[in-house]
Amino acid sequence: MNIPQIIIDKMPNDVLRIKSLTTVKDGWNFGQGKDFQIGSLYTLESFLQAGFTFPPKEPSIFLSDAGNLNFVWFEKKRSIEFELEFFTDKIEFYIFYANTDYYERHYSLEHISDLIKLINDLST
Repeated sequence: MNIPQIIIDKMPNDVLRIKSLTTVKDGWNFGQGKDFQIGSLYTLESFLQAGFTFPPKEPSIFLSDAGNLNFVWFEKKRSIEFELEFFTDKIEFYIFYANTDYYERHYSLEHISDLIKLINDLST
């Protein structure tokens, strides 16, 4: 599977990890996990094309049981953990504040710029 060029350019240290996740098949995670969802990769591509840049310490990357790419990183200054799950048609965004409060929101592809603004505002 070819990884989109913008992912290679903006996340060079993560290309091998992402490429390895694209080969995951139904039944992983003790039978609960689904095939890698190619649309997840294209949603990540759209997110990066919209201007998002991950923090210098690149996020942890794994696959959700639904077969979607998941990105998690921690912003130390404000004690916030961010999680993004890239679906074919949306991005699910989760924030955990100092392990106490929790915030969840779903963003359609048309509203990616709103999500990027929110993440950037919370990270500064």
